[in-house]
Amino acid sequence: MSQVQSTDGLSPEGEEISYRQAKEELDILLERLDSSDVGIDELRGLVERARFLVQTCRQMIRRVEGEIDVLLSEDTP
Repeated sequence: MSQVQSTDGLSPEGEEISYRQAKEELDILLERLDSSDVGIDELRGLVERARFLVQTCRQMIRRVEGEIDVLLSEDTP
């Protein structure tokens, strides 16, 4: 199984993805995974894509939290 590593919302294919796009795609993937007509071959690809999207969202959230911390610390006298 391959490890999916990403920084700044770039997929293994090099596509850029925003937080909103990742969240929307995750919602679609979850609906698809909940359906009973997902074959075992398709399941692996869907889970790998979902994993990448979750990692991407987490990285974006951490980055924004860090930026907010910096902004708030600069505002403190």
